[in-house]
Amino acid sequence: MEKKMDFGEVLKSVGIEKFSMAFVLAIVLVGGFLYFNVDGLGNSLMGGSKVDPSVYADISLKVNYTPEGNLKVFALAKNNALAMLKAAEGNPIPEYNSIVIGAEEAEMMKNESLFSAVGNNLPSFFGISTTIGGVLRMTNTPIDYLLFLNAGQFEQISGEKDRMFIKSEPGDMALFMTYSLDDNSLSKLVLVEGTIEDYRLHEIVGKKYYPMIIGSVEAEMMQEEKEFSNIGDSVEEFGKEFIIIGILEDTNSALDRAHIVSLTRKEM
Repeated sequence: MEKKMDFGEVLKSVGIEKFSMAFVLAIVLVGGFLYFNVDGLGNSLMGGSKVDPSVYADISLKVNYTPEGNLKVFALAKNNALAMLKAAEGNPIPEYNSIVIGAEEAEMMKNESLFSAVGNNLPSFFGISTTIGGVLRMTNTPIDYLLFLNAGQFEQISGEKDRMFIKSEPGDMALFMTYSLDDNSLSKLVLVEGTIEDYRLHEIVGKKYYPMIIGSVEAEMMQEEKEFSNIGDSVEEFGKEFIIIGILEDTNSALDRAHIVSLTRKEM
């Protein structure tokens, strides 16, 4: 009868000890996890490219809506920061008369028949005429939903400034959209969980909590990271205490990655 050799003997027969193989396997697994899943801000990089935190420094945003009600978010960022991003097509930096678009927003604009390829013109786009200069690689961050312009066109384009903003600090970054507690347009928000009537200040055991509604994609990520489990849970963001009162339906816009709060950028 032929003698069977167990796995340990097989390893020894080729000169590899068990502990050595385990060590190599551990290095491969850890290295693969860090490379494919996490950047410096804890953002998932699976299928995306890494975003340097400096991209978010001093970034300014404007928001507006198409006649069909689709949200557009225009961004002004430093050129040296944008140069750190990778373009899937064209250039990562908007030139004098061009616009650079995040991956998710580019896909939506193609579906809306606003453009089909880099180099196409947008002759009347929220008060400006411009050209598609580039489409960024997917990053799995709010960058994917933004439209980047140069300073001149950002000033000219029609939109509400400071309604949406990005807060960042070492190890933390979040996209916010602000609605005051008595904002009538809150009724336009559609929640899949929670109720808009809870969008008010809450006091629990003498402590004040601000209301927060979370976009669908951001909520899923936060739950996976165990930042919260259910509606009514409290979270801390940039030194402020919030109660999560709702989760938005999918909007296929930047709202999917946003935290809706009653505080302004200065108050955050």
